[in-house]
Amino acid sequence: MRRRALLASLGVATLSGCSGLLAERGDTTQTTERDTTTTTTEVTETTTETTETDDEGGDGEEREWPPSASIVDLQTGPRTLALAPLQYRSNDGAEVTVEFAATATADRPATVRATLTNANDYENTFRLNETPPFNEVPSARLRDRSDLTYESTWYLVPTANHDLVEDDPDFGRGPEGYWRLVGNPGPEPPRTVRLKPDETVEGEYVLLGHAEVSGRPTGSYEFRGYDDTDLTITAWETGAPGPKDASRFEGASPPSLSPESDDSGGTKWYHDAGPETPVYLEPSTERARTPAKIDFTFRNFAREPAKGNPYHWVLYKFHDGEWFHVAPWGWPAPMGSVRPGGTEDWTLYAFGEDGVRVEGGSTVGFLGGGRYAFEVGMSLGKNSHAATFELVGEASTVEPMPGAESSRDGATVTVDAPDPDRDQRSGALRLTRTDAADERLISEQVMQRRFRALRNGLPFFESGVEEVVVETTENAAQRVTGYDADVRRFRFDGRAYEARYEAGPDE
Repeated sequence: MRRRALLASLGVATLSGCSGLLAERGDTTQTTERDTTTTTTEVTETTTETTETDDEGGDGEEREWPPSASIVDLQTGPRTLALAPLQYRSNDGAEVTVEFAATATADRPATVRATLTNANDYENTFRLNETPPFNEVPSARLRDRSDLTYESTWYLVPTANHDLVEDDPDFGRGPEGYWRLVGNPGPEPPRTVRLKPDETVEGEYVLLGHAEVSGRPTGSYEFRGYDDTDLTITAWETGAPGPKDASRFEGASPPSLSPESDDSGGTKWYHDAGPETPVYLEPSTERARTPAKIDFTFRNFAREPAKGNPYHWVLYKFHDGEWFHVAPWGWPAPMGSVRPGGTEDWTLYAFGEDGVRVEGGSTVGFLGGGRYAFEVGMSLGKNSHAATFELVGEASTVEPMPGAESSRDGATVTVDAPDPDRDQRSGALRLTRTDAADERLISEQVMQRRFRALRNGLPFFESGVEEVVVETTENAAQRVTGYDADVRRFRFDGRAYEARYEAGPDE
């Protein structure tokens, strides 16, 4: 299939340049926004409990993470709400704090308390219309639900307990028990306020639904501000935040992904998640034909942040009863977290042939049909989270890179292999047959860039060939054997091989 046809089938655009964050250039490209907060503020009725967590930063020093969410369980229906962020700074120097003051009861809606402080060292005028929740009767629409109109609208309406407002709004309870607007929301706050340095205004708000709606659809509601200063309230069904539909792999019992996953507490699979599961990794599809785009969303509906490395993901292929690590083989290692009610997203672009780099995701090529698993480095506790999916496509085979040239002298074949890192020192990989090997490799692994020296050698073991020497770069040869060893023994396609690194003449 031609390159343009591949892109058309995915509905994506090519990425110019490459990401310097990736440990192995050329294997994957990933660009996503990351949430790096780790503290939860939990509110039950009128009490507030804040738990602060110290963690170690990349430099080894302890740091205090900022608060991440304020949580209430409504007493008016089976809904849990998480409000975030709890603090932000606007582009004009306003320091804003927001949190739930009380949950909704039969007597009063859920209330939110907010402050706006002039953090500048000079008197300043602040544009309240750009600073939620101080903007005019801020309303929020349910994200990613274009099918809902006013049904998905929520309001944060100021009360008389506010420095800039004098009257209470009209509100009442709908048939399902949730609080909603009744008639006019009341006087709007001013569009601007002028404050001296460190001067603060405070305000109380009630959370209300649209006047014509009685329910509380679940999902994330965004109160838009200026320059990404959005407030988000995420609602989920209390006690049943997990997936409602059964997985196509329900009841499956796959083996562990790796010894490391056993040591860390085991794998939490999406196909084992049910309505009561608070934390899970959800794939956009569990079956796709290559080339394919599959999104993976880590959802946290627990009471505390999930922690880990937001750049850590691993793709595995299931073959002959075990999992094989396909990609990637390196990633950066920052710490991050997913707040209560928050999500973290990864996108995989899977190709049956050489992959096309796509902006906003990770590309892996040369994937044959079969069962795969996508594991991420975010978790609550020691468990890893993963999702199984099936790719439909041709079987993967090992072929040398375009431009590889070979010559045979008796039982030895010498391959002059092209390499993108020609500026590196030369090296060679000598492949011979051996009697036994414990490690196994599959074609999806061999065809990845990390094993390009192996890819350029294995296809030349034809009848009568006992040895293949791949003349390449030091880096390409050592990636096969490992930088701390010169020899690697493995089984491929039912036969055992030995790969030996040899330094080039210029070393």
